[in-house]
Amino acid sequence: MRTLTLLATLVLILTLQSTLQAQSYSDVMVLENSNSTISQDVSAYFKAQRSIPDANICSISMPTTDEIDSSTYASIVTTIKNYMASTGLTTTIKYIVTTQGVPLKVRRSSSVFSPTSNAGSFDSDLCLMNSSLEAQMGKPGYTSNPYAFSAARFTRSSTFSNIYLVTRLAGYTYTDIKGLIDRARQPYQSAGKFVFDLDLVKGASVLNTRMVTARNTLRGRGFDVLMDSTNAYVVEQDRVLGYTSWGSNDANWSSYTQKAQPHFDWSAKAIAEWYVSSSGRSFSDSTFIEPSIGWQAMSGDLVHEGVTGVKGYVWEPYSSAMARVEYLFERWTNSTGFTLAETYYYASTCLGWMDVVIGDPKATFAGQGHLPVELVAFGGMVRNTEIHLQWKTATETNNFGFDVQKSVDGAWTTLGFVSGNGTSNAPINYSFIDPTVQRVNTYRLRQIDRDGETSYSNIIQVSGVNEQSFRLAQNYPNPFTTSTSVAYTLPHEATVSVRIFSITGEEVATLVSNETQPTGNHTLLWNGADALGRPLPSGLYLCRFSASRADQPVFTDVRRMSLVQ
Repeated sequence: MRTLTLLATLVLILTLQSTLQAQSYSDVMVLENSNSTISQDVSAYFKAQRSIPDANICSISMPTTDEIDSSTYASIVTTIKNYMASTGLTTTIKYIVTTQGVPLKVRRSSSVFSPTSNAGSFDSDLCLMNSSLEAQMGKPGYTSNPYAFSAARFTRSSTFSNIYLVTRLAGYTYTDIKGLIDRARQPYQSAGKFVFDLDLVKGASVLNTRMVTARNTLRGRGFDVLMDSTNAYVVEQDRVLGYTSWGSNDANWSSYTQKAQPHFDWSAKAIAEWYVSSSGRSFSDSTFIEPSIGWQAMSGDLVHEGVTGVKGYVWEPYSSAMARVEYLFERWTNSTGFTLAETYYYASTCLGWMDVVIGDPKATFAGQGHLPVELVAFGGMVRNTEIHLQWKTATETNNFGFDVQKSVDGAWTTLGFVSGNGTSNAPINYSFIDPTVQRVNTYRLRQIDRDGETSYSNIIQVSGVNEQSFRLAQNYPNPFTTSTSVAYTLPHEATVSVRIFSITGEEVATLVSNETQPTGNHTLLWNGADALGRPLPSGLYLCRFSASRADQPVFTDVRRMSLVQ
C-alpha cells in the first residue's frame, strides 16, 4: 500500500528514488548447487524475476546436506573465487544470494555451542571471502562486522573491509521460497502494524529494552505498534509489518499456540527477528530437531507464514549476535530506502559466525513501482480564536484524502475530512480550521487511499495560548533517538532562522533559514541528521532560534538537545 512519510514543518525528506524505477541486480551474484533441483529452480525463478545476468549465476557442485566440514567448505570457496575471477565479478558484486540446497552450516569441530566455537554458517563465513578479513574465516568466535551501525549506504570498499553482504532464499518448499521472492516486490499495507512481544519473565533484559526503543522509533514515525507487556504470547494478528518476540524462549508460548508459531496475517515487506538460538538450523524440514538442543522455533515457520525477511542462527549465537531491533526497524523504515541486506547487516555485530539472513538482498520497505504520498510539512498556529492547520504533500498516488483527528480526553476524534488530489507529482498545500481551542491541542492526519487503506502522520501539538513575546520551547522528547519536536512562538510576523550546532560550535543542520513567518505557534521536527541527511553521532547539540523584524532587535534563544543513537 501507499506510505505516509511525515517530517514536520519545513523539514525536507529524502525521496525514495529506488521505488520509482526498477532496481538493477547486476551487483548480485546467485550461488546455485548443481546437485540440487530446488536450488536450480529457485535460482532460475529469481534470475527471471530480477533480470539477473547469466554470468551472475554461479552454479557449482556441492553436497546437498545442510552441514559440511571445513575442508569441503574451503574447496567450495576456492571454486567460487575462481569463478568470480574468471567472469570479472570479484569487484563488481556487492551482494551474494545463496539458495535452498546450498549447504547451510560449517562444522569445524565438535564444539558448536560456545562463544569461542569455530563453527559457523555457510553464509556468514562467505561474507569474508575476497575481503581483508578473509583470514578470519574459520577462526574461533566471531569477527566484528565493519558495516554494523554505519550511517552510510553499503559499498564493497575498504571502508567496510571489502566484505560482501550475503542473504539466502530458503524455505520448507519451493512455494514458500517463491512467495518470499514475490513479496519482496509487492507494496506493503500502510494500515498494518508492528508487533513487539516482551517476555516479562526475562525482566529488564537488554533484549526487552531494545524492543521498547524500536517501538518508540516507529511510533515517532507515525506507525501503528502493538507492544505486549503482559504474560500472554501474541498470536493471530492482522497485517503485520514487523515482528520481534522471544519465540520458543518465551515462558508462556505453549499456552497460546503450537511450536511458538504466531499465525499472523503478514503484510508484504514484513521483516522479523526473534530471540531463538538455532532458529536457522534447517530450512528443509519443518520438524527438524537439533540433537543437542531439542525442539526450538524455526525461522522457516515465519517464511511459511509470509514474512519477507528474517534472521536465523544455525547454532547457538548468544544474545550479542542477535539483530539489534532498535536499529533494524529504524533502518528498514528510514526514508533513504535501505535494502534488506543493508538493514540486517547494519543491525548485526557479527560476521563469520552463526547468522543467516533470509530474503531478497535488494528488497526495500516501500516496494517497487509506486509513488508514495510524501507529507513534507505539517503544522498549526492560533489565529484569533481558531487553530489553523496546514500541511503539504510533495507527491501523491491514489490519495482519497485526509481525516483531521484531534486527541480529546485521550481518544482520537475526527474533526473533518479534506479531499486529496488523487495522483500528483506536484506539491499540494492543504489547510483545516479547528474552531475549538484548548490550552494544548494535539493533532494527527489519517491519510486514506482510494482503495480504503490508511496511514497515520506523526502527532503534533499546537499551544492554544496567545503569547505576547518570542519563545523557543525545549525540544521534546529530550533525550531523543530518531526525531524530536522543536516548537516556537511568534507574537507577530518575523524573519526566522532555526539552526542546529554541535557542542563545539559547528553548524550541522538548518531547519529554517531567514524565512518570513506569520504570527502563531510553529513546530518543526529534526531527525538527528546533518544537512546531507546523514545521521549524526550521539551527543549534545544546540538549537539556536532567532527572530526579528525591522522595528525590533533580533531575539535569540538556545536550547540544549541530547541525541542518543
